[in-house]
Amino acid sequence: AVPDVVVTARAQLRSTPERRAAASGTIRPEEGRSVERVFTVTQPAGDNRVSAIVAAFDTATRDINTQIADWTISSAN
Repeated sequence: AVPDVVVTARAQLRSTPERRAAASGTIRPEEGRSVERVFTVTQPAGDNRVSAIVAAFDTATRDINTQIADWTISSAN
């Protein structure tokens, strides 16, 4: 059987009144807001070979990174 590659990532955006970047866990709830989203991408491997599975991981990872970047940009507005 041809496998599917499933990549899931949890992303969190945090902001403060000063709009400064902060590491996760360094903002107290009263200092700003936090938005979290889970992204999941399923990519068929196309063949039951290691090279096809690696290519599917590459495609899925690229797709999930694009989704996270787009979400980050749209959340800034």
